[in-house]
Amino acid sequence: MLSAADRLRTAAADDSGFTLVETLVATVTGLVLGLVVLTMLQVTTEQTRRLSDKVQANRSARQTMTDIADELHSACFMSEFAPVQASSSPTELIFFNAYSEGAEVKSATESAKEGVYEHAIKYYKATETVNGHTRPAKTLWDKILPTSSVAALPGIPTVETAVSKTKEVELGTHLEPVEAGGTGEWVFKYWKYKEELPTQVEATSSSPTLEEIKLGSHQTLKERETEAKAALPVAAVQIGFEQRPADREQKLSVAEEKRRGVLLESQVTLSLGSPAVESKLKDEPCY
Repeated sequence: MLSAADRLRTAAADDSGFTLVETLVATVTGLVLGLVVLTMLQVTTEQTRRLSDKVQANRSARQTMTDIADELHSACFMSEFAPVQASSSPTELIFFNAYSEGAEVKSATESAKEGVYEHAIKYYKATETVNGHTRPAKTLWDKILPTSSVAALPGIPTVETAVSKTKEVELGTHLEPVEAGGTGEWVFKYWKYKEELPTQVEATSSSPTLEEIKLGSHQTLKERETEAKAALPVAAVQIGFEQRPADREQKLSVAEEKRRGVLLESQVTLSLGSPAVESKLKDEPCY
């Protein structure tokens, strides 16, 4: 029987174990497995971030769209009154709307929740300073002017605004305008009623009773009216923009931002009811 000392000497003299090749193979295998695990983790994390950005962009875009649409839904406060003003353009929407709990629309100075308001919703593509306040790039702001008096003339209200009580609200951030081929970019499009009944072919289109008032990138409705030598009352407003994900530490390429963004469009018809297609269309909003 071997003593403890003999067993130790035998174990020390034994040359069995891992060879250099086996050690290298085990090391490389471990590295490959680790690399695979890290790659899977990175892909999963990136996919989670992409889905999160998409969801966040969709939520922000819908909130901005809802805010604008809700304001326009309250614009027809008088029959045959055109609430969208001639100074509106593809990147700035100027209109009047009103709120009232009673049958009569009061002055906005009497109640914070009632009265007629002028809205100027403007898209800022680049950073600007307005009245000492910075407007960051790619944002949408609503300038709200409450009225001090409302006098109803034949079909058209005369509105005086209380500039001292002007309020400005940020409606959305990280927004991109919609690209419109060779006509430039837009956030707002304007439509008017067709003067003639739609034909059988036109009646199958998405807007059989409306036609677009085509504007240049920086052209206002007033300038278009001058060209057309006729008034162009707006009967519907189309809103469109692309919501990009919010800024974070990880910088994304323009293409990747676009993939993670959401394009949203909606149209609000300024009407108290549906136009009667049985008779000649009346070219007036809020009819």
